[in-house]
Amino acid sequence: MKKIYGIFLLGSSFSFAFFETVNSFEANFVQRVDSDGTEIIYKGRLIVEKPSKALWQYREPVKKDIFINDQQVLVIEPELQQVTIRKNQRGLQITDLLSKSKKVEENRYVADIEGKKYLLLLKDGKLNRIIYEDEMENGVEITLSNVIENSKIDKNIFIPQIPASFDKIYQ
Repeated sequence: MKKIYGIFLLGSSFSFAFFETVNSFEANFVQRVDSDGTEIIYKGRLIVEKPSKALWQYREPVKKDIFINDQQVLVIEPELQQVTIRKNQRGLQITDLLSKSKKVEENRYVADIEGKKYLLLLKDGKLNRIIYEDEMENGVEITLSNVIENSKIDKNIFIPQIPASFDKIYQ
């Protein structure tokens, strides 16, 4: 079985036509990863704020918080009692998807980034699903629900709370 890379890094500012006026974005997500016929489902909450802050709060099947900004990606894994910190060298940003997306039909957009194709689907004028194949050729589908645009987000939510006892891994 292929190693599964189920984390999709959304993070930067919104620049595509239907997001031009969006300064923040919150949604529940269900992320389905199909690896050799085995499906793994992740659930959680996504919070994004211009220009480059994002927080993925994975809650099922395990808890994990992924903080993304211009400088770094920080992954807190309570069950492992560890935090992984790395520079944000290239993580796929929402700006890449939205700015490079081309409308192929009503509510359907396609982005081709570094040879990979991403399908973006809208529902009621809001981003609803992102479908792509990851580096390990796993099929990935992220479905967003309860989408809230331009809500007031507490800035402190983007400040990671790392217990002193957690191991820190620098990559």
